[in-house]
Amino acid sequence: QAVELVARVAVLLLRLHHTQLRSTPSARPSLARIHAALHAAVQGLKDTLGFNVAALQHLQRAMKERSGMTEAADAASGRLVKRPAGKKQARGMQEQGKGVEKQKSR
Repeated sequence: QAVELVARVAVLLLRLHHTQLRSTPSARPSLARIHAALHAAVQGLKDTLGFNVAALQHLQRAMKERSGMTEAADAASGRLVKRPAGKKQARGMQEQGKGVEKQKSR
């Protein structure tokens, strides 16, 4: 379950005891088993991570396309969507909107 921790500990131990392990022929089969088990577990994590990154990129592209379509639809319909930056601008826009409504009603 804690593949990352096990891999880090194994690498640390290999670095610390490299010369002793190389000079001991009986350690080779144990190291080969550890290598095979860790390699399979780490490869599984890499596959999962790659899948998740691809999914996030897909979602990002879909959101960009969707926002581009909304902007294009707004531009085609003549609507200009602006969000007020502050309270003063919001009040000014509301007053402008009221003035436009009054002019239309006349």
